[in-house]
Amino acid sequence: MWDLAQLRAALRRYGRAGIVTYLGLSSVVTCGFYVAIERNVDVRALLGMPKDGEEGAPPSAMPQWVRSALSGPGSHLALAVLCSKAMIPLKLPVAVALTPYVARLEQRIFGRRAASASSDLGAKEKR
Repeated sequence: MWDLAQLRAALRRYGRAGIVTYLGLSSVVTCGFYVAIERNVDVRALLGMPKDGEEGAPPSAMPQWVRSALSGPGSHLALAVLCSKAMIPLKLPVAVALTPYVARLEQRIFGRRAASASSDLGAKEKR
């Protein structure tokens, strides 16, 4: 499906735009999962752990430090990052498809700024 030589050529051609596209897409997906989880998911119920004050949950095979990390204050962020990592097979093709558009946009925005800035400098030096 993916040819390593084509990926290397695309990285050479698009470089920073490809990295910015993937990181931006990954950040949006992670934030989306975080918001969804923060509003709807009870992490303790998802893990089969009793809520505060309840008894009778079956003993878990997970180590205690994993249980405390996943049910502590950062549990929603940890779950959002795990869900985002699970989406890599979908994020990568989307990022590859969006990269040429982001590269053109980047060139349009920064290319004109650089050209106008250098022309402004040249005009100031002539005065």
